[in-house]
Amino acid sequence: MTTLSKIKKRNGAIVDFNEEKIVAAVGRAFFEVLNDMHAEDASAIGSLVGSAVKLRYSGTAQIPSVEEIQDLVEHALMERGYYDVAKAYIIYRYEHTKIREEEKEVIAKKIVERELLIVNKSGAREIFSLEKLRKTLAMSILPENASSIDVEGVLAQVQREVYDGIATAEIERTLIMVVRSMIERDPAYNQLAAQLTLNSLYREAFDNDAVSIAGADFDPLYRDSFVKNVKRGVELKLLDERILSFDLSKIAAALRPERDRLFKYIGVATLYDRYFISDRATNRKLETPQMLYMRVAMGIALNEKENREAWAYASTRCSRPCASFRQRPRCSMQACRVPSFLPVI
Repeated sequence: MTTLSKIKKRNGAIVDFNEEKIVAAVGRAFFEVLNDMHAEDASAIGSLVGSAVKLRYSGTAQIPSVEEIQDLVEHALMERGYYDVAKAYIIYRYEHTKIREEEKEVIAKKIVERELLIVNKSGAREIFSLEKLRKTLAMSILPENASSIDVEGVLAQVQREVYDGIATAEIERTLIMVVRSMIERDPAYNQLAAQLTLNSLYREAFDNDAVSIAGADFDPLYRDSFVKNVKRGVELKLLDERILSFDLSKIAAALRPERDRLFKYIGVATLYDRYFISDRATNRKLETPQMLYMRVAMGIALNEKENREAWAYASTRCSRPCASFRQRPRCSMQACRVPSFLPVI
């Protein structure tokens, strides 16, 4: 079985590659034509497709799409002489493509007529608004990148992925994945995908769904959340209690939230997946990039006798999260090995 781990869905989302899904789909095609699942043949074709994908993409930065995987299935069926089954599989793909297009037309009509309902974080239903997404994009695009971003193109793709009853959190993920899928078009999309991910992270770390980077309260919320989350980290025994000996309000005042924008998408996504501390009870992240940097700096300065806050400020200008576990109750040197995507600030 192939060791390929990811594929790209039609909406740009990156998901786990599952060879068993290929085997199941091929088995259904066999049953449709021959009234027999042909389990052995289906398994062999799944392995053949997996090997072909591994050969083509292993060792590269490219991720195969669902459509490319399905093309390989068709070729594998025909190579083994199952032309009727391949034909049935092709027809199946065509019919499902048609169904998806018809469903998208219905959704597009509902959006125009303001009839598409979504579910917000409180569980209440509200009307889906393209204008809200347009404002989110406008707020997240750096001025120098404005001419390089096709806002209407992004919104058109998002419209093709939403559905009646979709959760607002899923819309956020869809928007990020759509923009992420466009990174290869222009580096400006990399910055935009990073900022959209940060927007979502801020709502999580601040425990405030209404937070906006354009809001007047963003800066104080950022600093207040740092203090609260450090205390919460100690309470959860994720951080060494000695970290509370710092003047947290003074430390928070030295944070530079604007530096979060130094990160590209892969940097923010990797920190989110691997390095930010979380409240395990709620699965809520308790940090942003600059909060993480400052926490690392505080850990480095823990053993200083005097002016520890000043040492922490200095450390944020050169520290990387390789020291991120120094202020945790139990150190893991393996976890301190961090890739070089992190900007030195």
